Amino acid sequence: MKNIWLILPVSVIVLFMSFSNTEPMVADSYTYQVFGGLRPFLYPLLFKMFGQYIVVLQGVLWLAVAYIVLHKTNVLGMILYCSTIGLLFLSQKILTETVFVFMITMAVISNKDWSFMWICLTLLVKPVMVFFVPLAYIALRPQNKFQIIGVIMVVSSICSVVMVADSVISNHWQGIWGFFVNVGRNCIGKTVGIESLFWQRVTQLQTLSYVLLGLALPFSKKNLVALLPLYLILISGFAPNQGDRYIIIIAPACLLLFNKLSLSKWKQSLMS
Repeated sequence: MKNIWLILPVSVIVLFMSFSNTEPMVADSYTYQVFGGLRPFLYPLLFKMFGQYIVVLQGVLWLAVAYIVLHKTNVLGMILYCSTIGLLFLSQKILTETVFVFMITMAVISNKDWSFMWICLTLLVKPVMVFFVPLAYIALRPQNKFQIIGVIMVVSSICSVVMVADSVISNHWQGIWGFFVNVGRNCIGKTVGIESLFWQRVTQLQTLSYVLLGLALPFSKKNLVALLPLYLILISGFAPNQGDRYIIIIAPACLLLFNKLSLSKWKQSLMS
């Protein structure tokens, strides 16, 4: 019976793609048109395969996450996901966020071995995940074959990781205070492509709600994956003036993790 509710996300994404008239290309989009440079190869490869129709693929991935949230949480969880405006807008931009959201959603719902695989795979899209991979390895302890595949993905992205690190240090690093200022600005920044002041305020409130949930999740259970939203919030400090695009991506993971952890476990963790 739950599947009947999929009418909602299908209607939302179809109507949005048909009538939103958003420009898919933004400043960063042009850097994904060629291989090399600061960008890992996976998204440029997808762009080469699909061209500007990659937004259709991203629409499908947005729907896939809606399906996962519906079946792993409930109808309310799916409604909250579908009404997260920032994710909807980003799905129609030639940016990595929608692909990345799908990957971390799969990491949250998978068993330990496959969760490690999905976390490693995110490096081929966003090299800032490099600091999370060792934690995943230590906490999840994947089988040997998964370790080998994970190492291959890490090695495949190492050039991008090094170049991003060099860019951050030379261009964006502003000290510890500047780092946390960037985090704060990203938490209340507007979504790429939203010009209406009213909808900017709505997206800011939504983002702040997920930030508060993401900050609370690590206290609910000793679980590495529960640290993922917090990690993504903090790592955004290396990317100034990005709006909420580095923050709102925690939304599905927060909904899934919150549903997974029962109220009794929250009370037990807080009391211990």
